[in-house]
Amino acid sequence: MSQAIRRRYFTTVSLMASNASRTHVRGSDSVSPFFHRPCAFPLYVHLYACYSRAMSVIAVMNLKGGVGKTTLAILLAHELAGRGGRVLLADSDPQASAHAWSTWGLTKDTIVVQPTKKITRKLLAELKTKFDTVIIDCPPALGDQCILAAVVADAALIPVLPGALDFAATTVMLETLSAADTERQTPLKKLFVVNRADSRSAMSNALVKQLKGFEGCKVAKTTIPQRAGYTKAIAGKWRSLSRDLQIPIESLADELLGEDA
Repeated sequence: MSQAIRRRYFTTVSLMASNASRTHVRGSDSVSPFFHRPCAFPLYVHLYACYSRAMSVIAVMNLKGGVGKTTLAILLAHELAGRGGRVLLADSDPQASAHAWSTWGLTKDTIVVQPTKKITRKLLAELKTKFDTVIIDCPPALGDQCILAAVVADAALIPVLPGALDFAATTVMLETLSAADTERQTPLKKLFVVNRADSRSAMSNALVKQLKGFEGCKVAKTTIPQRAGYTKAIAGKWRSLSRDLQIPIESLADELLGEDA
């Protein structure tokens, strides 16, 4: 048992012991003091989630706009919530597109979308008992939000489009992440994913080879195809993805959580 999981396990045991004398467990009437909104699951479900694994923090980032960052963050949030976890989608992008989506397309009670200016270690410590995963939708610009997210995250997911300009922006992105590593105990896990890829395109295949040339970074085995279905899924009320579109999102989530063995 890893230290992180062991720590959450003993926390869970303590909570269960302190509540052992209760004749019932509060459910949907319990309120999260941080977000002031009802909890969707009974307390025992939260306790099981705490025991299962420590909270994961994933920063979705790219200094170049228009790479599908927010769409990918929403798709991942929906995928992980569908696995039974509580997910916080922290919208740090000034455009607040993810938060806007939550007002018309959010259908799962296990996803909370919250505008968040700064993600700090102190804030994450407050969230540990409330969420299994925090996905940070970072702004497409170099600034404090991106650096702070890179310092506190467990992994950075960097979507890149097939194209010369997109590849050129990657160098600056990696310089930013290298600077953040100096503030961390261990280097940040960096995972490139080729987004809107065309398997028949020589440019998509060439991009994968170029990305593999960056030291200290990993290129996802999964590529996200160029399909209108992803955009349509979040254009209004959530539409379930067809199986061929769901598989790449599932695989990418597995890679991020280290379950792709």
